[in-house]
Amino acid sequence: MLAAVAAALLTSCGGGGGASTTPGSGTPPVNSQAIVRLTLNPTGYYFASGIAVGPGDTLFVANPARSNIFKLTQDGVISDFVGKDGVAPGTDGTGSAAGFSGNFGQLLFDRKSQVLYVTDGRSALGASPVSLRRITTSGVTSTMALSTFPTQAPPGSPLPTNYGDRPTALALGADGTLYASTANSVDQSAGSPHNVKYAGVQLGWRTIDGNGGGQALFHQESGWVIPASDHPAPYFPVDYHYPADLSATAGMLSSQLFGLAVDRAGNGYIADAGRHIIVKITPAGAASIFAGTADKPGTADGTGTAAQFNAPVAMVIDKADNLYVADHDNHTIRKITPSGTVSTVVGVPGQAEVRTGALPGGLKNPTGLAIDDSGRLYVTVPDGVLRIQLP
Repeated sequence: MLAAVAAALLTSCGGGGGASTTPGSGTPPVNSQAIVRLTLNPTGYYFASGIAVGPGDTLFVANPARSNIFKLTQDGVISDFVGKDGVAPGTDGTGSAAGFSGNFGQLLFDRKSQVLYVTDGRSALGASPVSLRRITTSGVTSTMALSTFPTQAPPGSPLPTNYGDRPTALALGADGTLYASTANSVDQSAGSPHNVKYAGVQLGWRTIDGNGGGQALFHQESGWVIPASDHPAPYFPVDYHYPADLSATAGMLSSQLFGLAVDRAGNGYIADAGRHIIVKITPAGAASIFAGTADKPGTADGTGTAAQFNAPVAMVIDKADNLYVADHDNHTIRKITPSGTVSTVVGVPGQAEVRTGALPGGLKNPTGLAIDDSGRLYVTVPDGVLRIQLP
């Protein structure tokens, strides 16, 4: 299932549903129209992917199946924005003259600069460039070149010597700083004259400034090389982890980092779909598992590592620093309070069916997630786009 997530993706208070309660009970009544379908299978052939809230609460929605991004109003009206089938991937231009790969879709709209940011090619790790595209509200698309940071790989080894320029998820801080999680992985063999096998993963959390520069705030690495018996020294064999002590995150994170959020204190939260956890990283770079049980997919509510997720992907944060997570393979939206308490607020675990109307309703493989200033959530699913008003 995670392969499908990668191909398609690659970002208010909540409560469970139930019958309406009587006035004065302390529990808000359930809104019978809490979940509304804004559009059904938009633009024909459609893959659920990223979504962002733009000017006037108009939505930007990525559709990798058509290699384009369309606009969607609150009344369900669709219009073309940028990209078009058949245009060469990576092509800069205006409107339909721009080209995107089939593996794109993490969207983030910066209201201050009025710019839409898009990760493009991010699920093709190690196979093709992963870029950050910058799109103005008039549809002018350009490609940002991101700075890199040195890895711990030994000099001369075939492992990557830089990381930081392959964004997997995006977030804005309260002060307007743009952040990205990054992942780069290789797993291949070198041919003649030496049969050398090597693999490595470089993961990070960084800032991005207007010129594509920024700071590295956190990173992990692993790398190994198995040389042929006749391969010369000096750098073989290689087998390393950085940092050497990975106990804070119960081992290396995976390269499937499809969700990112930053709270008002500058802490970063990364959704690791491959290991089914949410990782918290302080501004000083100290990492810990905030919620979820590493390498144990499930659907348990609870606090911290007592909770379980099943391929958490996109993630957003509200004005009270509550996180909302699209729990892809559980078919739910999960809420995590600042203290790490996890609850299920939309959908029924294990029931892959979209049901609109009253909460908890139903979802199927929620992929993209966005939130507006009123705390309404927007979710992309395989057959369309939903708007959700939580109590």
